[in-house]
Amino acid sequence: MLIGQSKLIKTFKNLVDNDNISHGYICFGEPQTGKYSFALALASFLEGMEFDIPELTDERLPKTLLRETVIIRPGDNGSIGIDKTRIMSEFLMKKPVYSKFRIAIIDDANRLTMEAQSAILKITEEPPRSSLIILVLPYPEVILPTLQSRFQKIYFPRLNNETIARLVSDRFNVSGDKAMQVASISFGRPGRAIDLMSRDDVKRARDDVIALLNRKKEKKIFIKTLVENQTKLDLFFMDFIAELAKDPLKNYDVLKLATIRLTNISSLNTNKRLQLESILWNI
Repeated sequence: MLIGQSKLIKTFKNLVDNDNISHGYICFGEPQTGKYSFALALASFLEGMEFDIPELTDERLPKTLLRETVIIRPGDNGSIGIDKTRIMSEFLMKKPVYSKFRIAIIDDANRLTMEAQSAILKITEEPPRSSLIILVLPYPEVILPTLQSRFQKIYFPRLNNETIARLVSDRFNVSGDKAMQVASISFGRPGRAIDLMSRDDVKRARDDVIALLNRKKEKKIFIKTLVENQTKLDLFFMDFIAELAKDPLKNYDVLKLATIRLTNISSLNTNKRLQLESILWNI
């Protein structure tokens, strides 16, 4: 179910009805604001005339195959190389059977290598008439300006708490108070609200944060587990910052320090343990 996107859905339905859809779009905005979900819903609409998110697997792939859609994602090395863009090109060159378009959705398109970006640029210079490419990324500026210019841009903002609370209440059949509680720590991101309700690892990350802030967790041991598990580290800090942001004036110094240290942690040459200790020993 797409929420907060009624105007965008109406716009695209009109574009399709008037045969005026572009050959490419960039869906950009903060994480978990619905960019990838919208791309999937559009693909579903073009193929089956139903503008909604198909049911997904744990890997966020459609359970029911979209026959005219290919989804490109980073490989094990964390990047999207030219090998994947070649697969995409071959897919787009074939004529669609079940839709007017063959669609390529590139999720985490900010991970495209320069070589891969150049390959996509060549495709967009003379795109197949029946092709549609959707790039999903945080900010357009991370890709080549010449490639940006070939795509129309769609910004996905954060949603208000009331809208997210309705999503949580409808989807998970919980009370209004519970739904609003989840919405208040979702950062305005519907994807995060869904994760808080459905993913055990996200729930555990939040429990860890509360325990740590309440001095009920051994910091030395906990820091070791975070250093050894990047996924756990990412989930922890998402909730850590959310909790501190409830009172930004009181927690200003820690929030500022956390922002600096998180930037350092993203560097491959930085000692994660030292950066974490710098943050967590000060709370």
